[in-house]
Amino acid sequence: MSITKIHAREILDSRGNPTVEVDLYTAKGRFRAAVPSGASTGVHEALELRDGDKSRYLGKAKFGANAILGVSLAVCKAGAAEKGVPLYRHIADLAGHKDVILPCPVSTALTFNPCPIIYLPIYNITRTSSCPAP
Repeated sequence: MSITKIHAREILDSRGNPTVEVDLYTAKGRFRAAVPSGASTGVHEALELRDGDKSRYLGKAKFGANAILGVSLAVCKAGAAEKGVPLYRHIADLAGHKDVILPCPVSTALTFNPCPIIYLPIYNITRTSSCPAP
């Protein structure tokens, strides 16, 4: 597989934050990957690199996860097309897995919040009066 051209551009994600979209060209065609900008701030998150420089494009000394992931995903899509297999199969081959197993999502579909128990008095009504007819 020979890469003929790579073009990256800034796009806006669903929250309006700038992120990266990459077009990678080979003899098999164009392969596009858009990388969302992460909102979580955990200690194990990939580090995004954004310019802190006011001159905008002169402050990039190193690549962040947002740039690296876009190129990596586009190359992975191109590799799958070169082999003529689906992307998931290509990734499994790269990871050394012969069997492809669908992931089992670990999340709660229903959330039951604890409800407060309210004790209401019980009234026994032994006699009822009839309502007058309208």
